[in-house]
Amino acid sequence: MVIFWTPKIARHTHAAALSLDAYMGAMKKIDTILQRWRFRQAIPWIGSGKRVLDIGCYHGELFDLIGEDVVDSVGIDPRASSRRGRHWRLMPLKIGESLPFDPASFDVITLFATIEHLPPPARSWKECLRVLAPEGRLVVTVPGPWVDAIVDGLVALNLADGMENSHKEHTGIEPLRLAKEIESAGFDLLHHSRFQLGLNNLFVFTGRS
Repeated sequence: MVIFWTPKIARHTHAAALSLDAYMGAMKKIDTILQRWRFRQAIPWIGSGKRVLDIGCYHGELFDLIGEDVVDSVGIDPRASSRRGRHWRLMPLKIGESLPFDPASFDVITLFATIEHLPPPARSWKECLRVLAPEGRLVVTVPGPWVDAIVDGLVALNLADGMENSHKEHTGIEPLRLAKEIESAGFDLLHHSRFQLGLNNLFVFTGRS
């Protein structure tokens, strides 16, 4: 299945540039490039008109890009401000074992560069399954464990800040083992691909019916 970076999404990327700049002041240019690269790989799997829960939303950059294409969407992150758009809102919330939402509240759950920061008790896939609508999607990016050494080098050279040095929280999880962990919680793997020169992974799951 081939999915392209569409002109519509490209227009949103251009239109959101000024808004993104306001929220990326603390990020080095390379951090921004890598973040947008993740979005470019994952956004086609989200779709249009979906209720999205972005876990680990940082400052809400994903919604700055696709905010006009979502409905009733929420981003959660301990670093987030209580910011909102027409169709989405951010919640400054610690990511833990439970999610403060009703069952089947979302059509898509995204975790971009987030899972590697969470110890196993906080990776509550059963909670994701609970708040995900039937036939909904779980879209995850996770780097290989060897990426930490590369990021450390870039930070040492002052070329990146590792998203406010959050890379130091990485748990070193192996991507394929993570996929098995998610599948064992009741999800089916729909898609897996590598990007960023093979150093990062995109996984797309659906809730098992």
